[in-house]
Amino acid sequence: MTLAGSKLGVVNTAWSFHFLGIPELKQQEHSYALGTRKALALLAYIALQRKAVSRSELDVLLWPEQDAKRARRSLRDELSRLKTILGDVLITEGDTVTLDFDSLELDIYQFEKAVTDEDYQRATELY
Repeated sequence: MTLAGSKLGVVNTAWSFHFLGIPELKQQEHSYALGTRKALALLAYIALQRKAVSRSELDVLLWPEQDAKRARRSLRDELSRLKTILGDVLITEGDTVTLDFDSLELDIYQFEKAVTDEDYQRATELY
């Protein structure tokens, strides 16, 4: 796993996840490579749900071709990869996974708000 310009263990400060354009996870001025497409898909799905997601739902969504036991192991591996990067921003409790949305800024949410507020200049800048 590559963490471009990053320090492990730094958590809970100004995270941003950019969906528009090339996906990018940043903390302050550091960009983080998630390492796998599954990790990116997992983070994106959880972020876009805006609520806790069950591990069972994630198993079926991301590893439909695998049996339940193997899918769960794959999910654990990807969650571990994300937890190493995000720390306490990734919240795993029992059978659910969510994010600390107060610690994570998403450009897609900013875009939606700009459109809702009819701030089309801002929406265009984000897009």
